[in-house]
Amino acid sequence: GWRELKVLGFARAVGSVYVLALLALRLRVRLNIVARHYLAEREASGGEPLSRAAKLAFLSADHLCSSGFAPLLARVRRAAEARVADLPLDAALSADELSAIVAAVRDELEGTHDSEDTPPVHAFLQEPRDLGRSRSGEIAHAFLQEPR
Repeated sequence: GWRELKVLGFARAVGSVYVLALLALRLRVRLNIVARHYLAEREASGGEPLSRAAKLAFLSADHLCSSGFAPLLARVRRAAEARVADLPLDAALSADELSAIVAAVRDELEGTHDSEDTPPVHAFLQEPRDLGRSRSGEIAHAFLQEPR
């Protein structure tokens, strides 16, 4: 009921901030890699350039947007539930109290994680482990090689 709606609303707000920040970071890093590769292609006239489709595939975030962030969002939801589930619906939170709740959720998400079940937040930027065998993996490998 209302308890679930409260937790879901808070978790989605906090999760949105993490997802948008991680997507922006990933895109920025990958754009820099594409730019470096493009400059290397222009300077080395003998190499075969990667196609526009290959570059777009490298910049794609389809995996992250479809299922890649699901474990992160589940962790955000668990952290939010632990912090806001017992708050009364009509509780008036001060800015300091809300800040403390958000800080506690962040501490839980960004703290030390020793098990594979709870990877650090930055791990969600990595590609799936089986990517190396796919065409996208080949593209990623080509981009991550040193420029010629």
